[in-house]
Amino acid sequence: MELPENNAHTPIVLGDLPGAAASALSMGFLDEGSCRAWLLGRFHGTRAFCPGCGVELSGVPGRNFWDGRRVKCPDCGKGFSAVTGTVMSGAALSFRKVFLLAALLGMGLENRDIAARVECSSENVRLWRRRFCVLQNQGGMRDGQG
Repeated sequence: MELPENNAHTPIVLGDLPGAAASALSMGFLDEGSCRAWLLGRFHGTRAFCPGCGVELSGVPGRNFWDGRRVKCPDCGKGFSAVTGTVMSGAALSFRKVFLLAALLGMGLENRDIAARVECSSENVRLWRRRFCVLQNQGGMRDGQG
């Protein structure tokens, strides 16, 4: 993308900045860690809990949880990760891809346009659109919760 020269004779047009940003938005603009932190914050708020016994995780298990790694509950021994029981449970997409997919769905883009930017199939986008629609109808970010 070539930017116009900024001088007195060539004003920079900012009126279509949102459209231009939406057009340029792609996987290369996103950092996995930032997307993971944002999504996990939406799923869990600021606290990590074992889905089996409900104990709050701290120390190494808590850090592993927020880093997206598998955790073994220090109390009940259940193995899980931060995506267990969420819309991302069982998904083969990275946090970056799910974040970008959700953002582009929110912008109202068509499945084929989203698929090109997220680097997945239109069918995969259709299925995620359905997941998010079900989630929205339930009123929360966790599968089966409302």
